[in-house]
Amino acid sequence: MEMPELTQFIDAWTIRAVVASRFLARLYRAMGDGRQASNAIQAGAPSEERAQRLGLAPRVAEGQAVFGDEVGEEIEKEIRAWQSLVESQAGISAFHAMVEGCSRGRRGLRGARQAAGKAFHRAVQGYRIAFPEEMAREGISLAIQAATILCMEAFLVDLNGDPALGQELHRNILEALQAAAGLTA
Repeated sequence: MEMPELTQFIDAWTIRAVVASRFLARLYRAMGDGRQASNAIQAGAPSEERAQRLGLAPRVAEGQAVFGDEVGEEIEKEIRAWQSLVESQAGISAFHAMVEGCSRGRRGLRGARQAAGKAFHRAVQGYRIAFPEEMAREGISLAIQAATILCMEAFLVDLNGDPALGQELHRNILEALQAAAGLTA
């Protein structure tokens, strides 16, 4: 497994999750919606902890401009922030599931996987509370598809160019994330 490449993907998702979580928390606090501010904070908490532990604060600060400086409707920023948070947490959750499958029995990984799963669930829940179900469902689906594609890019090196294995892995990741988000019938 090519860890530097995977680490870069996880770092990028971590930063995006922290940036989106912070933006949403500020937005909902300003709106007086403590429940949604809490959802946003909880959805970003594992990423926030990882970013602090690994010294990613300068990169998080650079990413803050994604939602802060851009001119646009608050609703558009809110939608993009929830999609970014769901996508990032979906990717991190998929990564942990894949790594745990390769290294049975490691307790630290199990805890990280559970935290990632809870953060993903909280992000999905927050998105669903913020918007009508049909709109949230579409945004969550798009975020999961984007995370699945990025997961495939990250793991593609390990597949030695085997398209059948790549398609199977893509399908498995997509189905698992959709099921976790409650998008399956």
